Amino acid sequence: DAVEQEETAAEVKNNTAFELGSERDNGNADTDEQETSVDSGTVNNQLTCKSLIAVGQWRLPNESQQIEAASALHAGTDTYEKNIPFHAREEEAMETEETFVCELDNGITLPIEGTDDQMQYLRTMLNSGTIVSSEATVEVNMQTMAAIDDGDGSAADVQMISLPPGPINIIGNNSSNQENQRNRKLVSYEGEKKVLVVRVIDSEGRSVGGDAKYVSDKFFGTYGDTMTMKSGFDACSFGKFTITNDYQGQVDTTRLAAPGVVDVHINVRLAQSTQATLREAALRGVEEALGLRLPGPFDYVVLVVEDCYRIGTDCNFAAYAYINHWLSVFVADYYKYPAVQLHEIGHNLNLAHSGGLDGKTYSDHTCLMGNPLFSDDVGKMCFNPVKNYQINRGNGWYDDSQIATFDSGRSGGTSWSGKIIGVADYNNNASNHPIVIKLESGGGQDWFIGFNRATGPNADNVQADDLVTIYRVADGDGFGYSTSSLKDMLRGGQSTTISNWRDTRMNLVIRVNEINTGSSPGYAHVDISFGDPDEPPPPRGDGSPFFDWFASLPPGVAFLLLFFGTLLPCAACYCYFKTNNFTSKKRRDLYFDDKSHASDLFDAKGSPDLSYVGQIVHATLQRFHPHHHRTMWNVTSAKIIGQVHNTPRGVWDSSSDPSEGHDDWFPEKMAEIIGPTEAWCDILTLGPPDGRFFNAVEGALQKIAYRSISKTDGSPIVVRILFGHYPAKPKDIGKITTSLTKNLPEDANIHIWVGAWRKGLSWNHAKIIAVDGVFLHTGGHNMWDEPYLTKNPVHDLSLELEGQVACDGHYFANQQWQFIKTKQSTCMGFIIDKLPDALPLLKRTRVTVSEWPESIAEVFPPQFLFANNRVAHSLPQLPNNTPLISIGCQGSMVSRSRPSDDAILAMIHASRSIIRLVIQDLGPICIPGTKRPLPGLAWPKQYLDAIGKAIYERGVDIELVLSNPYSTPGGLEGKGTKDTPYGNGWDCVDVASEIIKAIQKRYATDDSRLRTMVADNLRICFVRHNQSSKYSDGNSIGLHSKHFIVDDRCCYIGSQNLYDCDLAEWGVIIDDEVEVKKILADYFVPIWRNSYTPGRDVDVARVMDGLNVHRDG
Repeated sequence: DAVEQEETAAEVKNNTAFELGSERDNGNADTDEQETSVDSGTVNNQLTCKSLIAVGQWRLPNESQQIEAASALHAGTDTYEKNIPFHAREEEAMETEETFVCELDNGITLPIEGTDDQMQYLRTMLNSGTIVSSEATVEVNMQTMAAIDDGDGSAADVQMISLPPGPINIIGNNSSNQENQRNRKLVSYEGEKKVLVVRVIDSEGRSVGGDAKYVSDKFFGTYGDTMTMKSGFDACSFGKFTITNDYQGQVDTTRLAAPGVVDVHINVRLAQSTQATLREAALRGVEEALGLRLPGPFDYVVLVVEDCYRIGTDCNFAAYAYINHWLSVFVADYYKYPAVQLHEIGHNLNLAHSGGLDGKTYSDHTCLMGNPLFSDDVGKMCFNPVKNYQINRGNGWYDDSQIATFDSGRSGGTSWSGKIIGVADYNNNASNHPIVIKLESGGGQDWFIGFNRATGPNADNVQADDLVTIYRVADGDGFGYSTSSLKDMLRGGQSTTISNWRDTRMNLVIRVNEINTGSSPGYAHVDISFGDPDEPPPPRGDGSPFFDWFASLPPGVAFLLLFFGTLLPCAACYCYFKTNNFTSKKRRDLYFDDKSHASDLFDAKGSPDLSYVGQIVHATLQRFHPHHHRTMWNVTSAKIIGQVHNTPRGVWDSSSDPSEGHDDWFPEKMAEIIGPTEAWCDILTLGPPDGRFFNAVEGALQKIAYRSISKTDGSPIVVRILFGHYPAKPKDIGKITTSLTKNLPEDANIHIWVGAWRKGLSWNHAKIIAVDGVFLHTGGHNMWDEPYLTKNPVHDLSLELEGQVACDGHYFANQQWQFIKTKQSTCMGFIIDKLPDALPLLKRTRVTVSEWPESIAEVFPPQFLFANNRVAHSLPQLPNNTPLISIGCQGSMVSRSRPSDDAILAMIHASRSIIRLVIQDLGPICIPGTKRPLPGLAWPKQYLDAIGKAIYERGVDIELVLSNPYSTPGGLEGKGTKDTPYGNGWDCVDVASEIIKAIQKRYATDDSRLRTMVADNLRICFVRHNQSSKYSDGNSIGLHSKHFIVDDRCCYIGSQNLYDCDLAEWGVIIDDEVEVKKILADYFVPIWRNSYTPGRDVDVARVMDGLNVHRDG
């Protein structure tokens, strides 16, 4: 749904400038006469809009809003992804900010400006039904400002519409004006609807991709496309709302370029025009081409234009529509997507947006008016119960008998019970079960219940498949335009409570007794009960002894008691949550019920190419983290390039240490990935590269820079390099930037940003190289010589991928860069920016950024968008034959949500036979030289519980390889052997005891069975070379990999440790049995063969003796 954020100044110029007194269809005035210059200053004219029109908005991402875009531009990708295009950052709620235009007497529409209070007043009136879009009229000022130079040597008069200062004068609604109604063709939900699509071609020949026949096929299915606006409305309305391009002789079809499509050439340049200019030029062009005045015989007119350019607007929209009107506008390729088409016509039908559980505007993924499906080939989705009720009230698609209303009254003791079906089964309903239940609230904010049956016309739904969904409308009883919000979604056996229903201090309870999708039609049996008539409502306070006592106090004393009585509990809560912010273990309890297996919690429908493990992970992320889709997780695919990158190489089954230069190939491989960058490169790692890694990155940047000189499109190549600002080791970002760029040519067309961040005990720990939205390297490797390239190297694992998963790496980086920009843009950030980067600061949050070339590159980098990535668009279709799920988390930078934590838990819960892990450690970081965790740290109880449950209930085997405690690579010797150890200090017995302890706490079982599990199911060892845990000089072998395999068909490779910490992490789940078995053979089998001997590292008696040892901090 994107719309336009209407331009702040509307330009009416050249032969598309219209005099206020002229009609659009008579606008043939001579160009010279229309270029009359205006004296310096502003001319104001007060007038009344013929009508006030609201504009339905669907915003695309901009730098201040972390919304992710354009996932479905990967045409032809697997339909199971059902990509949701845009999601705001959790802490940044998207506002429902409709914009408004003024329609003048001549039919021209210009954007309206006003104060924030004035605009919010209009939105409130719109959502309450007090004013109706396209019917209300309002007094405004017309301002004609002095001619300005638009950059191409011509001048243009700028005309603006603004609200007069003070209260807004809403004159009335024009619904009684029969002539106005006839011209507008206001909302009618039934019948045949004539649609005209206008393919706009500007003076430079710019137009959307695809000729008129292609456009006709996308909207009407003229040439065989089966997923279109026509097919979608026909399916959801069950034939009662029919889109047609048969104009029944009312239009000279010889003037059309294809059925239902007219090509219109406009004498303006898109690249130098505002939306108002091109919109009016296009509409005038249609009228001249067809010899009629719009809307003419058409119910809806759709403009499709090549793109939007930043002339008077932010261009942050994919499409927009006039609400309760006939006009909509699409830019670029977004016209191809049927769900976007239905969404915009939904606005024409006077339907408002629908928000989700997070309260954001577009995050209801159960409804076309939330986030529509974003694909050319996926579009089977309908509207939610609120919108269906509104359509029904407008004599729309559904019979009144299938719309139920429950008015509870205020006395309590009332109830409703029965079966409801999904709108998809409307025509399969012999028993006349309702498809919508409306709960009368006694005010305008009524509640609605539906069954979100994912079948037929709703088969491609992306959220709450086959669950009961509950919504609330913002105002207006659901009768007209008003935003709706998803409030809950329930499975069979679940219930939700609305407290203090109708201000009675009694609760209304909605319970789902049963969901049956095996019957025809599928149904949900729902009970609704309100209060108990035998129990009077609790007193409100007046008349109670406490209230009488409190009221008798002197006002000053009462104020102090109230103030401190409120402040102290709030302060205590604040301190508690801030203290515990670095760990998410308590939060995870919400997601995995102690009495249920993860696969029982979620319906994992909708991912046919994923295994049962991947489906459970997908369903978990879809249910609990839908608002972080694309920013921190995504179901995607890619080609795995070669074997996984494990270092050191050549050590398995050998008693010799790695030879000199053993892994010099690895930094060269990184340079090989970075160097070919043509448009965009993101590099994320824990700390700055050094040694050979630094040389590799520097050399790759030089290759990019020299290539950039010959670029013909003029746009600079973007390189963003990001580190973690971990405590006590601040990064001198300016110095790093200077070192990396000192040898770059001065005329290089490349912009480089280097940054670092920390928030509390969170910082970047992800290791990502993403290039041009196509190439990706990720895993556990940092870019440091000493751990990897010198003697006694630590083991680590990464992999190289080619495909759309690379975009996910860019999007993950977007959030961190936005955080840096937000924090450094504050007053404190400005001050800290003036201090030396390397200066230690006792500050919870710290960000730094440096750009090159200075004074040319912006202070902060742009945000990556696939839609703007010409390189990825120009590449042939990639062989994306390996299903993947990218997962990440941003630590405390984003409150509460940790998608990767829950994805890993879901993998463990999904296991059926065996889990194999190669990890650094499972226990918390210890005080060096002891087995005492740092204060506040604990063992990861949720992972331990999940592993214990897998062993006890399903007999799952665990094979676990750990780093030898306090292993220090040779290159770090003499630099404090405990400063950077690989291995937190725990031995294999400690880990085994904590797993068995989790089983013991959960289940009442005897010691003999626990001993059997240790012996039969739990196999743990330290990493070894040819059964030796030490290098030849006596130093132990370290392990830094973060890798685990579930049932030999699904595995994870990334940066996330399983011990308790809260850093920004990222990695990929590979969900392909063939590829996973290759990784198993290449990596796990050799490391297990070299490391494990039964009974060596885990002794059953010692494990059982350790069950009473307290190991938490």
